[in-house]
Amino acid sequence: MKKIIISIIIIILLTISAIIFFITRNQTQSIPNSEVTFIFNKVDGASVSLYQNKSQASTKGNLGEKITDLSPNITLSLPRNKNYIAKVSGDGIKEYNSIVYLNNSKVKHRLYISRTDQYLASIKRAEAEEIINGANNQLQKWMRLYSISSDNLKIVDDGTWAVIKLDYRGNTVLNRDSLFAILHKDLNEWKVAANPEIVVSKIDHPNIPSSAILEASPVAPPAK
Repeated sequence: MKKIIISIIIIILLTISAIIFFITRNQTQSIPNSEVTFIFNKVDGASVSLYQNKSQASTKGNLGEKITDLSPNITLSLPRNKNYIAKVSGDGIKEYNSIVYLNNSKVKHRLYISRTDQYLASIKRAEAEEIINGANNQLQKWMRLYSISSDNLKIVDDGTWAVIKLDYRGNTVLNRDSLFAILHKDLNEWKVAANPEIVVSKIDHPNIPSSAILEASPVAPPAK
């Protein structure tokens, strides 16, 4: 009799284990994946990697297991039952972590890679003269009325964008507003990407980084 009872108990336990196994497997199989495209520009010295995130709501603390290194515009299929974080780092790169939210079947995750202030300052020291000479040559019709100097030059974004302020040469009561122009370094040459304007608009120049647009769009001081 005892053997029969033991056999029945064993059968019941095995049945329960089998049911739990199939339920767990079905739940795992029913969790859909997201097709995630990581969008960012290639910047020399920058490294972008994907990690499992130990904390769903925070980018701070220790990261989990590294999954892979990312290249621009790569698409990965990721299970939605896990948390992920993309880490941007590198020499002269502003380091930060970005939570990857898998809330749709197709996700575009955009990352912004920029240089540290120290790196941008070193670019300005090394290339200010070349940038100003290039601006003077390419903006000759404005240079009759305006002047530029290294004090009014700022390097932004990944170090290949420069914003210059053009000051009116006159000193009368009828002084004109200062203008702003944007240059981009392409094939080792600084070229004008936005001609001088009082305010450079993102609408008119969608391909220029927002950091450069902001530098070329000064906010008017509050009225007294």
